[in-house]
Amino acid sequence: MLVSGVAGQGNLMLFGIVKEAKSGKAVHNATLRVVTDSVPGDSVFTDPQGSYQIFVPLGGLHRLVYDADGHDRKVVEVDTRAEMDPADRNKEWNIRIDIALVRTDLVLSDELLDTPVGRSKWIQERHAFEWDTPYSERYQIRYKADVKAARQKK
Repeated sequence: MLVSGVAGQGNLMLFGIVKEAKSGKAVHNATLRVVTDSVPGDSVFTDPQGSYQIFVPLGGLHRLVYDADGHDRKVVEVDTRAEMDPADRNKEWNIRIDIALVRTDLVLSDELLDTPVGRSKWIQERHAFEWDTPYSERYQIRYKADVKAARQKK
């Protein structure tokens, strides 16, 4: 597992496993690129078990781009821009993000592939990072419709 950064000290640890959607097998050497506030940042590769770990600074909008040869890329958005009190900011925060990449030969639009499949953000009232589950559900409906349309064009 590749690591960049230090837990706590104004950072958020992102970790998880990248697998193939259909087989469930780990995707070795998948790339995770981080883009923070539109500026490209660190990248890591998954290990033989598909695991990754990377740190991002609190106080930015992070787009995580997961990609592997022969698979459709996926993007996840993690928003850490909300105000955090000093006690929260100094805690060790982490988010597990497991990703299932789809192996496909279909041509899907970059607009679809660059749209986040999921979003997480800091909720001050709850002192926690939370996922926007309804957003992810809406994305899945759109993704399935676009895949169906791409199959019909093939």
